Amino acid sequence: MNDWAKSWLLAVASTAIILVSYERYCRQLGYVPSIAESADQWVNRWERSTDGPAVLLGNSRCLAALRPEYLAPLFGGHPPAQLCTVGINPLPVLAYLIDHTRFSGTVIVDIVPGSVFSRSGVGAWDEWRHRLEDRPVYAGLEQYFVATFQSRASSLIHPAAPLVWLRTLRGITPPWVVHQSEAVRADGAWIPVDDQEYEKKLWSTGVPWPEMVKADHENLWSDRELDQQLATTRRAVATLKARGGRVIFLRLPVSGTTKEAEDKYFPRAQYWDRWIEALGGTGIHFADYPSLQAFSQPDESHIELAMAPEFTRRLELILES
Repeated sequence: MNDWAKSWLLAVASTAIILVSYERYCRQLGYVPSIAESADQWVNRWERSTDGPAVLLGNSRCLAALRPEYLAPLFGGHPPAQLCTVGINPLPVLAYLIDHTRFSGTVIVDIVPGSVFSRSGVGAWDEWRHRLEDRPVYAGLEQYFVATFQSRASSLIHPAAPLVWLRTLRGITPPWVVHQSEAVRADGAWIPVDDQEYEKKLWSTGVPWPEMVKADHENLWSDRELDQQLATTRRAVATLKARGGRVIFLRLPVSGTTKEAEDKYFPRAQYWDRWIEALGGTGIHFADYPSLQAFSQPDESHIELAMAPEFTRRLELILES
């Protein structure tokens, strides 16, 4: 064997040892393999959802609080499809689901006032819908290989991983690089972490939640736009009911200054109560159920991830009754 071949063999062996050692280190720290949330990952879940018995729609609060597998007993042992995604307005997604498929099951819709009643939730749905309607034929196969790789390497989500550092270099980041805060299982459930300080940063955009709520209020839909969204959603609810399905609107717990801000800028009587009555759906507001209030939110806006199974069980009892 010549010197050139020996050098390459040594380099490959050294790299393999480093990667295996780092993978073991990450697993010892509690990191687990997970799949990055992406438009293609969401589309894959969408395509599996339309023939199922139930769907979850909403944004990051729903991702944090609900574990679909714990709702499975309500739907013949089949967990709802997790179609929640960060920062989205779920009402256009609901209307699209009803208008473009023959779905006839149950839809649970997570209502976050800032996402629903202001323009802040528009961009995410526009991106996801575009991918849904115009996805390249190779994207499904690509996502399969990417997800397969992600699901086997916990080191890809460790914040100190060299590949994660590449996220700061625009245009260089490989599609499989993922930070823990973007990690989801194949069913859309987020990977819990046992660190409240980390969870405070997990959902952070760098702006305190009360300030974001205020900014959402300053970016409200006009009355005409709100009426149009109300009419579109009401039609979707009525269509689903005619098919034998139902829509359940859900208001998840918040606390502290975030709750104070939402109560101030999006008063319940003006927004939640009026809309639930007008839409004709079922509404579950955490303030009406003591069993849903005993859960901490490290950032005042998202239920602690480790508490999600118990929260989902309690919600399941309410839905069952």
